Amino acid sequence: MQFSSKTEGRNIGGLVGTGRFENHMILSRKALHHGFSNKTDKGNTAIHEFIHLLDKADGVVDGIPNALLDKQYTIPYLQLVHKKMEEINNDKSDIRNYGGTSQTEFFSSGWRILF
Repeated sequence: MQFSSKTEGRNIGGLVGTGRFENHMILSRKALHHGFSNKTDKGNTAIHEFIHLLDKADGVVDGIPNALLDKQYTIPYLQLVHKKMEEINNDKSDIRNYGGTSQTEFFSSGWRILF
């Protein structure tokens, strides 16, 4: 089976499935190989989408990994996330810019500083 998708003029290298692909990630072979061979672009589609799957384990992709966080840590975690997102958006971070677009994308893009 082949899958191809373009959004806003860019190719999609991976995504978390829905419907019959629920709880699966869909990756292009090119993105998979590139993510593990290129050490300089701060991107790894396979890890990024896998983190989205972890986030979605509680039924929602919201950047709050309930399976990984005790409730007592949610507020401090969100404070850290928003602080780091501000750093990204002010060009004071080594996390790629996409991580500053939402707490969901921060969780998938900023995994290096959280774990």
